[in-house]
Amino acid sequence: MSSRDIRVQHVAASDLIGLIDTTISRGQSFTLTVKGNSMRPFFTHDKTRVKLAAPLPLRKHDVCLFTCNDKVFLHRLIKQQGETLTFQGDALWSKETVTLDDVIAKVVAVIHPHKTVDPRRLSARVGLCLWRMMKPAVRVLKKRRRKRDA
Repeated sequence: MSSRDIRVQHVAASDLIGLIDTTISRGQSFTLTVKGNSMRPFFTHDKTRVKLAAPLPLRKHDVCLFTCNDKVFLHRLIKQQGETLTFQGDALWSKETVTLDDVIAKVVAVIHPHKTVDPRRLSARVGLCLWRMMKPAVRVLKKRRRKRDA
């Protein structure tokens, strides 16, 4: 089968949860296109794809697919206390708190149009560390720009 024979179909992530869960539980991976901007600057809407695999073991800063209040999220783990996990999108200030049972999969590869990144590599972790340090300053600069442009 060539790449021309593959049919692409857009489906809401919530409709895929059962299929993703079954695929992951069989020890296989599942690739998903990122929708939304909550994980910017690392993930780009409709351009970045992520390869999902079994969520365990979890480490701080892993990006996971999980459910919270009947919605599906792909956000970064920022805190773990026993079975309670706190997630946050890289571009957001709000947080989601869930249990380990709500986690469906974790990202094991980030696929950009021209390269694939292993999120566990040192270069990816350094980039994340720099972003987390700069994020508060970026927020202040955006507020100042909005005031100036108003």
